[in-house]
Amino acid sequence: MKKLFHSGHTPSDTDSAAFRVGDSVRVKEGECYPDVPDIDISGWQGRITDIDPMNDAPPVVGLAWDSIALRSLPAWLIEESVEKGLDWSEIYLETTALEHAPARDCADDVRQTLGKLEALYRWSFLGEQGSRIHALLANLAANDTMGQLLTWERHLGATLKFPFEAKVVEFQERDWLRTGDILQVLGLEIVDDFYGIIVHCRRRETLDVPLADLECTDKQSANYDLVTDYAVWFANR
Repeated sequence: MKKLFHSGHTPSDTDSAAFRVGDSVRVKEGECYPDVPDIDISGWQGRITDIDPMNDAPPVVGLAWDSIALRSLPAWLIEESVEKGLDWSEIYLETTALEHAPARDCADDVRQTLGKLEALYRWSFLGEQGSRIHALLANLAANDTMGQLLTWERHLGATLKFPFEAKVVEFQERDWLRTGDILQVLGLEIVDDFYGIIVHCRRRETLDVPLADLECTDKQSANYDLVTDYAVWFANR
C-alpha cells in the first residue's frame, strides 16, 4: 500500500509512546489531506492500525477512518484511489497531527459504511461501463460471486440477441480452440463457478466456450457492450 504522509511539524511531546494500536484519535485543527490542500481534515477521526517509528522523524501511524470520516471523503478521491489501487479507507499521518479523542462510532458502523462505499465505487474507474456494471449488481454483496454470475445469466439471457458472431480473444489452453477463432454463439448453456457463463457455439462443430473469452465482432450492435461488460466484470471480480 502506498503511504500518504503529513510532514512539516517539529517533534513535540507527542510521540509513538503516546499512541497504541486501536486508539481512537482526532486530526488536529489546520491539517489537510496529504498532498491535497483543498481537503481540510481538521476534526476527522479514526482508529490507529499500526505505528511506524520512521527512525528520527516524528513517528507515523496508520489511521483507519471512522464511519463519519469515510462519508466525508470526496467521490473523486475515492474514484482516483480505486483506479490507482490505493486504500482510500486508511491514511498515514505523523503523530504530531493527531490527538486522542472519544470514539464517535463502533466497528460495525465502520464495516457497514465501508461496505456501502466499496460497492458504490468499486467499478467507478471504468466510467460509463462501470456505471452499468454497478447498476446491475448494486444489490449484491461483493463476495457473492455466484449470485452475481446468476444475475449476469438472467440479464444476458433477456438482452442478448442470438445467434451472433464472436471472436475468441483470450488465450486458450484447449488444442481445438485458438485465439482469433470466429464462432457463432447460439445461446447460454450453463453457469460454472470457475469459468463463469458458458455459451453454446458453432464453428464447424458445436462446442461450449466461456463467454468471458469472447468478443462480439459487430461493435455497433447492442451485443457488443453486453458481452464486453460481462467480460470486464469477470476479469476484475
